[in-house]
Amino acid sequence: MRTTWRMLASRRDLRLVLAAGLVSDAGDWILIIGLAYRVYAITGSTVASALTMASSCAPQVLLGAVAGVFADRWDRKRTMITADLLLAVMLLPLLLVHGAGQVWIVFAVMFAEGAIAQFFSPAQQAMVPTLVPDSELVAANALGGQVSNSSRLAGSALGGIIAAAAGLGAVALADAASFVASAALLALVRAGASSPSRGGSGAAVRERIADIGEELRDGLRLSARHRVLRALMIFALVTSVGEGIMSTLFTPFVEHVLHGSSQEFGLVVAAQAVGGILGGVLAAGFGHRVRASRLLGWGAVVFGLVDLAIFLYPLGYVAVWPAVTGMVVVGLPGALGSSAGTRASSRCWPSRERGTSWPGSPCWPGSGEARANSRRGTFMFTRSRILTDGSELPVFAFELSDDVAGYTVFDLSERFRQRGWQVPAYTFPENMTDTAVLRVVVRNGFSRDLAGLFLDDLQRQVKILDLHPHPHAPLVAPHQREAFGH
Repeated sequence: MRTTWRMLASRRDLRLVLAAGLVSDAGDWILIIGLAYRVYAITGSTVASALTMASSCAPQVLLGAVAGVFADRWDRKRTMITADLLLAVMLLPLLLVHGAGQVWIVFAVMFAEGAIAQFFSPAQQAMVPTLVPDSELVAANALGGQVSNSSRLAGSALGGIIAAAAGLGAVALADAASFVASAALLALVRAGASSPSRGGSGAAVRERIADIGEELRDGLRLSARHRVLRALMIFALVTSVGEGIMSTLFTPFVEHVLHGSSQEFGLVVAAQAVGGILGGVLAAGFGHRVRASRLLGWGAVVFGLVDLAIFLYPLGYVAVWPAVTGMVVVGLPGALGSSAGTRASSRCWPSRERGTSWPGSPCWPGSGEARANSRRGTFMFTRSRILTDGSELPVFAFELSDDVAGYTVFDLSERFRQRGWQVPAYTFPENMTDTAVLRVVVRNGFSRDLAGLFLDDLQRQVKILDLHPHPHAPLVAPHQREAFGH
């Protein structure tokens, strides 16, 4: 805990980013709870409640991969501020909703909000690693998880109160104000604003978008071949469907079965964050002592049993407080299971034969990093031979496989030079002059972001050389080729 506080005290920009996340996430929970209760109160229809949820989730499926391509090429700070302001403006049409006849406005607004958020999220995720050194990244991510639970705790309770006291318009204004406050905090951030250029020309962007479908198929094929990955994907699918059903029916359950008010609905939903915070502390302190598969499996069983108890206890006793208690309890296995899934996902790279399909992790086949990793692996493990892997010195060297014809490491080195990378190609000294390698030196400040950019360019240049082998003239003349040495 002291380490966390010292990190916060010394990282001004991290404090600002986390504070912005706390404010905007709390506003989101105000909107989620307020909308869930008011839409059902206005329409009396669980179908309308389900469509509200579907409207907010659809952009993630339709736009998530494509939006990430653009967000990677834009200034992160500017992207986040612009998204926050657009999110605030797009909430204003909710002020026109006064009855069931205008509920379509809710669907349209939630779709627009979800679409804009697809540009905000990758920029936010990419900014945090630029604000702290690698040694503090785990603590920073854990702190982000606690901030998320805290925002749920505050926002859910406030959402129920505001919806009951002032209606849907006030809920929309409260969330809009949170986005404006978030944008103001982000405007004060000094570091980590820019995203390194990936060659953001229109042609490059179109090429990257065209590759997304193929990369997604590669990631899914990789997961389908691996028994553990298949199990995690099925687990994620089943639990996501179950959570969607529960979220849709929870509002009528609280209102009609428990006879609760909107304030009590908000309190019940907020209670899970209490368990989430406690579970996060337990996961950080003791989670590593239990196998991830066991923690995930038993966490899911306990989570399901507690959920079942929450829905069945009103058969014998009708009151809201047992539901609040149950939601606190269910937050514990939820947080521990989430931690286990994240821990399993961390093993998915660099080994090509290991991985995970954990939603929200870099190795989820639908995420941009997983798709890129799958394509990067295609080259690094089938088109090349790694000679030094960086385990002794921060240097790794690799040569092309024997089945690569039509170009050499010198051609690839020249392609890198044109893109701004300094990746020299060498032949080995005497008695090994028939061996030519590319050498990558990892210097101080070479971050994970830059590594990702490098691997993306590696994949892109190999693809170009595959399509256009045998350059008309040697890109590097033989007499200019240097021998490998230090």
